[in-house]
Amino acid sequence: MLQPDPERRPNVEAIFQDEFMTSGPLPSRLPTSCLTMEPRNDTLNATLTVNGRKPLLERNEGPEIEPKVTPIRSTEKEAKPAQRLEPQQPALPGGSQKPTAEGLASEGAPQKAHLDELKHLLTRLINACPRELHFERPDEAEDPASVPVFWLSKWVDYTDKYGLGYQLCDNSIGVVFNDNTRVILLSNGQSLTYVDEDCIEHYHTLEEYPPSLEKKVTLLNYFCTYMRQYLLATGADVSPRECDNLVRLPCLRAWLRTRSAIAFYLTNGTVQLNFFQGHTKLILCPLMAAVTYVDNSRAFHTYRLETLHNGCPPELLSQLKYARTILDRLARMPS
Repeated sequence: MLQPDPERRPNVEAIFQDEFMTSGPLPSRLPTSCLTMEPRNDTLNATLTVNGRKPLLERNEGPEIEPKVTPIRSTEKEAKPAQRLEPQQPALPGGSQKPTAEGLASEGAPQKAHLDELKHLLTRLINACPRELHFERPDEAEDPASVPVFWLSKWVDYTDKYGLGYQLCDNSIGVVFNDNTRVILLSNGQSLTYVDEDCIEHYHTLEEYPPSLEKKVTLLNYFCTYMRQYLLATGADVSPRECDNLVRLPCLRAWLRTRSAIAFYLTNGTVQLNFFQGHTKLILCPLMAAVTYVDNSRAFHTYRLETLHNGCPPELLSQLKYARTILDRLARMPS
């Protein structure tokens, strides 16, 4: 379809006969999180069974439509080693799934590309030396449509014993254990994802999981109870984007703590900095090319980074300069 030579492009009939259009799941909708994360493959197939929707088999036909079919030309390609941008892998037996484009496994392409893109965007902004500007009417400069899909609303550091726990804006809970495994409890309070040392996802429920996870599920419950009882949520009054059973939540890929802030790096490319002084926060999204600044009154202000070239509040620019140095440190961290 993208062939530059029109003669080599398939016509509509050939496209409709392609395997992509005639087989496999076709959900009626996809969650907004698919802008940054692939959907869960195990529930993708289940969705087709539940809603009964068929692939695109029906189309306009009639005597006035010429039945000519231009075949889709395929070219044999040499086998390539697996890459991180490969399509979604099918679920493994027992509710497991290999890491994919946004997974935690091998270092490289998407994760490095996310950080490189953020570094590029911030470097361009800083080098542009935008004039100091206090927006008299913030709504004219802000871009609410670029609000991140996910951000950390709570966190607690118990790495001296167990690991770091966090809550995402959709109320799902995650724990990064000291052995580099992860557990994520979805916001429905039932669906459980375990990411093992090899970065393979295993899907369970809070009622049914292997005995080997007993201790980690117990610790997950302790983290849940503590954060819900004692911590305030960032963005509690900001409506998160809709979620459903196709959502694959991003994991906390890496984090680091300095004297000034704690930085979190999610597998969907989002980088969040929580500053200790003033309790302000930055949420940087390479895919939206935007930054969300959470001020000390916990109000959200989202800007396209390109917009800030015309002028930027001095406190925001100062924190963006600091964020640029943090990106270098995140890029040097082992995968």
